[in-house]
Amino acid sequence: MNAVAPLVGPVTGTVVSLDVGGTYIKGGVLTDGSTALTHTERWDTRADRGPEAVLETVLTCAEQLVERHPDAAAAGIAVPGIVDEESGLAVMAANLGWRGVPVQDWLAEHLALPVAFGHDVRAGGLAEAREGAGRGCADFLFVPVGTGIAAAVVSRGRALTGAHGGAGELGHVTVRPGGDRCRCGGRGCLETVASAAAVARRYTRATGRHGITAQDVQRRADSGDAVAAGIWAEAIEALADALTVAVTLYDPERIVIGGGLAGAGEAWLTRLREALGQRLTFQAVPEIREALLGDRAGCVGAALLARDLLERGLPEGDLLTPGLRRRTPAQRALPAREREARQRPQEGRAARELPSRGLSPRAAPARALPARGFVVRELVVRERTAREPSEGDRAARALPARALPSPARPRPVRPAPPSTDASDDGWTHIPGPLTPPR
Repeated sequence: MNAVAPLVGPVTGTVVSLDVGGTYIKGGVLTDGSTALTHTERWDTRADRGPEAVLETVLTCAEQLVERHPDAAAAGIAVPGIVDEESGLAVMAANLGWRGVPVQDWLAEHLALPVAFGHDVRAGGLAEAREGAGRGCADFLFVPVGTGIAAAVVSRGRALTGAHGGAGELGHVTVRPGGDRCRCGGRGCLETVASAAAVARRYTRATGRHGITAQDVQRRADSGDAVAAGIWAEAIEALADALTVAVTLYDPERIVIGGGLAGAGEAWLTRLREALGQRLTFQAVPEIREALLGDRAGCVGAALLARDLLERGLPEGDLLTPGLRRRTPAQRALPAREREARQRPQEGRAARELPSRGLSPRAAPARALPARGFVVRELVVRERTAREPSEGDRAARALPARALPSPARPRPVRPAPPSTDASDDGWTHIPGPLTPPR
């Protein structure tokens, strides 16, 4: 029988969090004893740059948060798509280009902090359950409607994950058979009709007018534009169709609507309530409320996961990635080059101590890299440096980055729908140029 490491804790302290979406990466800080984020930041994801660039941006944003808050005791991260929360793996996030990426281990190694890992919508549901519109409700659905659509099925304070991490993909329920092609490969999915992105896209296709957002379509519908009114009404009807299925299956007491379209106002919610009520027969009609946390729900949820991690206590060694010691606030304040030079001997020893399960890129880069084989150059450089300390940083940087072989998938999974990024505000935002992390 394998020995179980003793727990150290519970531990308290400040935590930092990231909510990674297809449009934005949102960051926040939750101080010890607080229930609200005391600091928030936002960066453009720019997933069009490729999966490697997105991952590097995530690591950079997280390190900036920790450097600005050197008392941070843990970090939390929430990502979209299909995730394996037990192993810390982003199984598939199509909008980010990630496939089989060990996000939790990489971030824990990069920050040298314990890291909590979760799904963006389920983290948002947790946040609404504790601090938002789900408080006092044992069973509810959290449904963010933005760039995409998804749901968290929250029961007794926990979000249902499913056997393969794919529970709650409401956006891929077929509501219009034979309809528009969805990014998941199906036709007529809810996302192709009712998401903010779909509303804008369908109006552009019908009128030829570009640069339109879902908010513009609503305004035009309210001002008498017949095309806009038809598209807006169809989106509400399609969402009511999908919610009818969810209510029949899960019998929620309440439905909490989040994401960008929650900002459409009470008139939109009233029409949705009426449409849902007309469809339900024997089912109890749930209350429909607007989410209280807005687009901060995923970030708040990631912070709560990190706090839960501290309160449960940590394995001896204070890190989820075994063998790596935790950096002190003074060490995190050092310039990056000096810090790396000081830690290099310990890093090499820690890499050798990692168990076979470890997905640390420094210890086992071939196993850690996702199936698409992109290279995280910074981590590859560190691995070479640990192997050739006498050559120094310049020699390591001079080596060309090499594509490493793809790892075996952690377990068979069914074809997965793309990440919905439902917490992203597809309501008013038209993606612009990359905003460098500040």
